[in-house]
Amino acid sequence: MTTPWIQYEFMWIIRPDLSQEEMKQEIDRVMKVLNKSRRVQLNSRGNRKLAYQIGKYQEGHYIQMEFDGYGQIVNQLEKYLQLNENALRFMILRKTRRK
Repeated sequence: MTTPWIQYEFMWIIRPDLSQEEMKQEIDRVMKVLNKSRRVQLNSRGNRKLAYQIGKYQEGHYIQMEFDGYGQIVNQLEKYLQLNENALRFMILRKTRRK
């Protein structure tokens, strides 16, 4: 039996003081975690003011991603982001309902 593919949307806020090269490296690391998923779409939303201060940051760089995956991929992504000091906040939402 194969694992069903589920559509996910992922919003990620990273530190705004990262250089372009460091930001690219962070995105590449997340893409490595998502290497077993399908249809990965990335949309950088740029720096935006946060609704409230997180640590010492009053703004963050917003990145939105959509991908097709399954539970194990999402668990790996969550674990990576929880341990990543450059990730201020993240949210992963399932876009499709289970049948």
